[in-house]
Amino acid sequence: MGQTLSEPVTTKNSDSAYDERYGYGVSEMQGWRISMEDAHATVLKLDDNTNNAFFAVFDGHGGSTVAKYAGKHVHERLKSEADYEKRDYKAALKRAFLGTDDDLRADPAFFHDPSGCTAVAALLTSDKILVANAGDSRSVMSVKGVVKELSFDHKPQNPAETSRIQAAGGYVEYNRVNGNLALSRAIGDFEFKQNYAIQPEQQIVTSDPEITEHTITDEDEFIVLACDGIWDCLSSQQVVDVVRRLIAEKKDLGTICEIVMDRCVAPDSDIGAGIGCDNMTMMVVALLNGRTKEEWYDWVADRVQRKYGYDTPEELPQLYSEARITAAKNRAAGRVAGGPADLNGTGGPGMGGGLASRLAFEADSSDEEMEEDEDHYVPGSAGRLFGNRTRGLGEEDEDEQMGEGEQGGQRKELDSLKAQLDELTDGLEDEVEEAKGQGDGVKHIEDVSSGKQAEAQPNGQTASKPSATETPAASQASAEQPLSNSTSATGSS
Repeated sequence: MGQTLSEPVTTKNSDSAYDERYGYGVSEMQGWRISMEDAHATVLKLDDNTNNAFFAVFDGHGGSTVAKYAGKHVHERLKSEADYEKRDYKAALKRAFLGTDDDLRADPAFFHDPSGCTAVAALLTSDKILVANAGDSRSVMSVKGVVKELSFDHKPQNPAETSRIQAAGGYVEYNRVNGNLALSRAIGDFEFKQNYAIQPEQQIVTSDPEITEHTITDEDEFIVLACDGIWDCLSSQQVVDVVRRLIAEKKDLGTICEIVMDRCVAPDSDIGAGIGCDNMTMMVVALLNGRTKEEWYDWVADRVQRKYGYDTPEELPQLYSEARITAAKNRAAGRVAGGPADLNGTGGPGMGGGLASRLAFEADSSDEEMEEDEDHYVPGSAGRLFGNRTRGLGEEDEDEQMGEGEQGGQRKELDSLKAQLDELTDGLEDEVEEAKGQGDGVKHIEDVSSGKQAEAQPNGQTASKPSATETPAASQASAEQPLSNSTSATGSS
């Protein structure tokens, strides 16, 4: 992943609009990244001769210039193509993507620009949806609540992509193009398009889009376009689930995108593989099918209530467990003099230290206890990130609204923290025992804390087990100290 800030930028730029055929909501958020490199395009009426609409997301890397250029010019290039006038929309989309690359190459301002961007674009006609994709941004559709993939991610490790890369003189290493780029199709990235003996479609990295065509039916509800900052956190069906549920609760489409991004953003920038730490852009497009905006909302809400088609869950698995978020926030608060711990929020500054990824993803004994002991189990707790049956997905959750009072909520927090402390203490003891068992020659030295003999390694290092009188706080401090220097906030994108 790329460089990250000490805390995420969660300010969002959002927009929404409707006409007689479509409506959309879009939002973008910088998140943990040091800059915002995404761009998007929303055009309800693409030209004067048709009712075509155009929606696209461009996820930049290595800078924002190519993504911003694509956001302004791809749809202009599309409607200027001769094939567009002939209504050969597949050919026009292909030329729009490849032609944007040609325009960038011809512009002196981009001669030495190393950046590039993914592109996923949806062209909506009177009866069809055509989605052109290059890269790992994605578009999906809700058909009676069931996800239908409208694009497929282009990753270097995909067999067809690997074959093209190798045929063009490149290689795939660590699932990256030439050990560098984590996607295999993009606009820009001209360092991977230097083989002038082959066609643009055959380059190591190509902007040649894969195009999917869908005939619109009365069962189609909405489509979603988003960058991988969303798809790295949620599956395609999960995104459809949460969007459909929030539509049933009459949330604005732009607000829905904001809610999803707030839930996806990581509580700590050290969380595994940069999950939840990327720029995020998400777009929801309503397929009105002759309905007004209000009628469309009522139509979807009625389907969800009657469980028509797919039974949309009322509760969804949350990304980051409350125990882990609480522990991470408490660790962060402990580094700020006089800074009180916020036990109820779900976001916060980067905590560092390497422990965050364990708190966020690994199995936790406190989680097991909550599953096995009904006194600690909260009905629907797996879905608290997105909401509960009483308040709905767009509302904040509180312990009282989950069927518990204030004392119950405090008890849960204390139980979770105690379980984590026990886990850290046990882990330290295991590491000490392992260290004591290593090496052939073992010498005896005086144990500083107890006056007894402790075993030492031949290199002079000592490994002493905490004494029985050592406090839990001391055990926790000793366990956290070596972990706090084990990770870095920088990496390659």
